[in-house]
Amino acid sequence: MTIAPPSRTCLALAAAALLLAGPLAAQSPSRLQQMKDSFVPAGEPVDCIVGSQVRDTRVLDNNTIDFFLQNNQVFRNNLPSSCPGLGAARAFQYTASTPRVCNVDTIRVFQQGPGPRFGATCPLGSFTPMKPAPGATDPATTP
Repeated sequence: MTIAPPSRTCLALAAAALLLAGPLAAQSPSRLQQMKDSFVPAGEPVDCIVGSQVRDTRVLDNNTIDFFLQNNQVFRNNLPSSCPGLGAARAFQYTASTPRVCNVDTIRVFQQGPGPRFGATCPLGSFTPMKPAPGATDPATTP
């Protein structure tokens, strides 16, 4: 597997996040809470994940992003502070200085509209491995 330079990775993830933005933007607050509750921690937080392994992301609110990896692992990133507009836009871009996405990296909220428009820039937090919560239903546990 080849690892794209950060700029290509950044654009690919922004495009993937935009594709998901439409369906997620229509989610009700209670549905988003259900999606958030569909996973529970499965271990200690880690500082980084491999960027090329990210197959999907799900923005749950201004503080929480789930990263779905190709090997079916899920990592939840709880941002250290609220990221204005992230929950509403449900789309972001990140630029990583290495092939990994780490807690020292930042995201930029990608706002829908004509041309590329960016909102707040926010730091990522640590990545907590997650597992499906007992009794979680399929629609809530997969993006």
